[in-house]
Amino acid sequence: MRMWFRARAVRGQAIVEYILLLTIVVTLSAFIMAQMVSRDPENPGFLISFWGEVLQQIGLDDPHQK
Repeated sequence: MRMWFRARAVRGQAIVEYILLLTIVVTLSAFIMAQMVSRDPENPGFLISFWGEVLQQIGLDDPHQK
């Protein structure tokens, strides 16, 4: 009887740890995504600001220049 209880407790602990890790990973990924693609004009995300710089460089390119 004790082995059954112990096995069930270990399985329950594994489920709790999995849910805790899943919660941490989802929260962390949401924070990273918010920092990457923020469209706030005063504080844009690094991906948005980098893409803006790329578009500006493409716009400065003169197709008639060799």
